[in-house]
Amino acid sequence: MKKSNTLKSAGWVRTLVGLSQLLLVVALVGALIGSLTGFKVGESLPSLKLKNQNGVEVDLAQFKGKPMILYFYPKDDTSGCTVEAIQFRDKYDQFKKLGVVLFGISRQGEKSHQDFIKKLNLPFDLLIDESGSVGEALGVSSFPVVGIHKRQTLLIGPDGKLAKFYESVDPEKTADELLRDLSALKLVK
Repeated sequence: MKKSNTLKSAGWVRTLVGLSQLLLVVALVGALIGSLTGFKVGESLPSLKLKNQNGVEVDLAQFKGKPMILYFYPKDDTSGCTVEAIQFRDKYDQFKKLGVVLFGISRQGEKSHQDFIKKLNLPFDLLIDESGSVGEALGVSSFPVVGIHKRQTLLIGPDGKLAKFYESVDPEKTADELLRDLSALKLVK
C-alpha cells in the first residue's frame, strides 16, 4: 500500500511540475507577443477617441502640440489607484503650468469614474477603455483572467510621439518622476 501511495504522490508532483512549466511558457509567449505589438518610443500616438466620465468623446489627437500623460490604472477606488490619483491631483497645478495634458484611463464606466472623481476631487478627466483595446494597442499590459489594466504610464511628447513608457509604476512616486522626466526629456520649457 505504501508503494502505491508513493507512486500516486509522485504522479501528482510530475503533473504539477508539468503544469507550472506550461504556465511559464504561456506567460513568456504572452510577454513576447505583447512586446512585439506594443507602442514603441518614438512612434506617433495612433488616432484614439475615448469617452470620459461624462460620456463626452475625447479625441487625443486634439492635444498634439502639448505634452500628454496617459496613466493607466487597474480600478477606481482601490488603494494603489487612490494613492496614484491623489499624487496627480496634488501636483496637477504643476503639470498644468507646464502645459501638460493629463488623463487617467481604466476599464470602469462613467458612473464609477464620476464617483472616483467626486470622492477625490480630481481636476482631470478619467477616460473609459471598457474593452481594454486602447490599452492593448498602446502596449499596456493587463492582469490575466481579470483583464484589468496594469499600472503603466505613457508620456507623449508635444510632437505626438511616445517619449517614455513606464512599465513599472510606483503610485506614490509616479507624478514626481513624470515631472522630472518632462524636463529631462526637454518636453517642456
